Parts: sequence; structure tokens; C-alpha cells
Amino acid sequence: MLAAVEAGSHEEPIWTPIDLPQHDLRVFVLHNPLRCRVGGRWLMLGMSYAEVIQICRRLAGGIEHGGGALPPTADIVDAAWQRARAERHVLQPYGLNQQAGDDALMASIEFASRHNDNIERQMRAFGPDAFARDHGKDWCIDPRMLTLAPNGVPRGVAEYGWRQPSGVPIQSMGPGGHDTNYVDYSMCCQNLVQRSAEKISTGARVDLADVYESWFGHIDGMTAEIARFL
Repeated sequence: MLAAVEAGSHEEPIWTPIDLPQHDLRVFVLHNPLRCRVGGRWLMLGMSYAEVIQICRRLAGGIEHGGGALPPTADIVDAAWQRARAERHVLQPYGLNQQAGDDALMASIEFASRHNDNIERQMRAFGPDAFARDHGKDWCIDPRMLTLAPNGVPRGVAEYGWRQPSGVPIQSMGPGGHDTNYVDYSMCCQNLVQRSAEKISTGARVDLADVYESWFGHIDGMTAEIARFL
């Protein structure tokens, strides 16, 4: 996916406003997960956190031109899912790791294709323009990025989401034993969010990176971690 974004051959993103009234904030998330052409078909692919950060630098015009994107927080992921539920566009998750040998296929095109098949089958009932969730899990910005691996180094990631229709996420917030280079078919990062956000009350534009820093800066080390992993 990173190579497709670098080449400009990914599907053009559409950004959808999502309100977070508790923060007086309106953010703009991907309407659909990013997709690229694989074998003549548009596919969303799993992405590692390291790859997502490079992709974020290039979206929405690129950070050099006042654009760029960021991974979401749990509040943003939750708000996007609540909107999809209100519009009756909730997707049923289908895990593909079912038998011995499936671990080796988690990042494969075969599993990506099967995952896309499951999503596309459900989307036909909603219509092509529906705002639906959850397509999979998101890499998020969260204090649990600081969770230490066995070697004592922060894992630098926090994954979250892929809810059942009841609203219970398959992946609770946390590193899940993974690091910045882990990838599987379900890490499709559907809720990447533009850095350019706005205040609901005034319409004033704000840089979401500054907002994140204000939210997490009080946690020891979090500001440095945001800088490190973005």
C-alpha cells in the first residue's frame, strides 16, 4: 500500500466529517479504507504502523503543503463506529485465522482478497456510498503505545477495534504483543484522519497534531512518543 501511495496509484481518498462534541472538535476521517490495484482489483490491504506513518505524511496533499493525516485515537474510532451504527451500516467481522498454517497467511494477498470478499458482500446491502464500519482494526495514538516489550523497549503501537455488531471490539486497546512492523489482513486502518481539523463551536481550523499533544502531553513520555512514532 505504501508503494501505491508513493506512486499516487491508490484510490483517491474521500474524507468524512465526524464530530466529537466532548472535545469541541470536528475531524475528517477516511470514508472508506485506502485501496490499491492488485491483479486488476481494488483491494484494501493490511498495513504496519511504520507503513501507516509514512502513508499519513503523504495523504491530504502531504505535510509539506499543510496536509497530511494521523492515526486516530480511541475517541475518533468510537465516534466513527457510532455514526455507522446510527446509519445502520455496521459490518460483521469474519476472522480468517481458523486452522493450523493460517498464521503464515495473515499478511498474504490470499487473505487480503478473502477479507475484501467478506466486506464487499456486506457492502452490497448498504450501497456503494455508505459510511460503514468496522472493516478491521486501527493503529491508534494512545498512552498504551508506551507498553514495554520483554526487552524493556516501548512497543510504540496501540491497536483497537473491529467490533461485533453488539459494539464489543475484538481487539481491545493495547499493543497486543505486536510492534511497529507487524501487519495482517485486518489492519486496514480505516479511520486515518486529516491533520486539518476544526472547532465545532467556531469553525476555526486546528492542527490535530497539536490537539493530540494537548491531550496526551500530561502523560510522562507521551509527547516524546508522539514525536518518535509520527
